[in-house]
Amino acid sequence: MEKQPELVISEAIEEALYRDPNKQKRFCALVDGNKQQLSLLNKFALQHNLNLTIVLDIIHVIEYLWKAAFAFYSDTSKQAETWVSRRLQLILEGKSSSVAAGMRRSATLRQLTTSERKPVDNCALIFAQQC
Repeated sequence: MEKQPELVISEAIEEALYRDPNKQKRFCALVDGNKQQLSLLNKFALQHNLNLTIVLDIIHVIEYLWKAAFAFYSDTSKQAETWVSRRLQLILEGKSSSVAAGMRRSATLRQLTTSERKPVDNCALIFAQQC
C-alpha cells in the first residue's frame, strides 16, 4: 500500500467537505466490508458531524451470507442456497437488522459453539451495523 487506510479515508472526507462545506449533499461511502474501513468511516463521520451512509457492496454481502450459511448447513446443501437467497432478499428489502437478529437467534437455538457460530456472528455484526 502506498498510503495507510486512515490517511486515504481522511483525505477523501476532507475533499468531500471542501467540495460541500455546508454539507448540503448526501455523504456516502462504498466499502467491501473491511472492519478497519468501517471503523474509520464511522470515526471520521462522528468527528465531522456527518450523516454518512455506508454501502456494503453486494458481492461481499453474499460472501458473508454464504459463510454464515455453512455454519448451519453443509456446503453442498440445497438448504444453504435457499437460506442465503431468502436472507439476501430481506437485506435488499432493508431488513438487515432483522436478518442479523434472526441469524444470531438461530445459532443460539441450535446451540452452536463459539467457534461454530463465529461466521454467523461476524455476518450479523456487519449487517446490524452497516446494511
